[in-house]
Amino acid sequence: TAYDQDGVGFIDLAALCQVEQPACDRLVVDFRQRHERDAAAAAPERVTLDVAIALDAHERLRVERMIIQEGLAAEIRFTDVLKLVVVPTLDDGRVLLWTAVYEFDGSDYVLLDEPRFASPGNGTATLELSSSGGTSFGFSLASLVAQTTE
Repeated sequence: TAYDQDGVGFIDLAALCQVEQPACDRLVVDFRQRHERDAAAAAPERVTLDVAIALDAHERLRVERMIIQEGLAAEIRFTDVLKLVVVPTLDDGRVLLWTAVYEFDGSDYVLLDEPRFASPGNGTATLELSSSGGTSFGFSLASLVAQTTE
């Protein structure tokens, strides 16, 4: 029986077995092992990124290490300057990063350019953008680790 408790899914297993008890026990153990493997395969992935940010002539203004869950947005924000939003996805062991950069216009953050996909692969993905006021922003995103959450 599948049920939900406080937003968490559970399976309550009961078996009516009409053979010897050891065979019934093996059946239940086999089912539990399959369920645990399936649950582990469906677990979300985490991606660790090193993000370096450059502003105008400064090579590295700030470096952040981020641990992001696959499919969820994470952001780095320079208050009243800019924010970088990153959403990682995994594709056959490759990390793909949906990225969007916003500049602060005095009252809110405004998208600088169309969101982009970047793939660090075995190295570093770079993004370079300029604001309407001439400020240039550079980002380098290096994927360090992709791992399954426990």
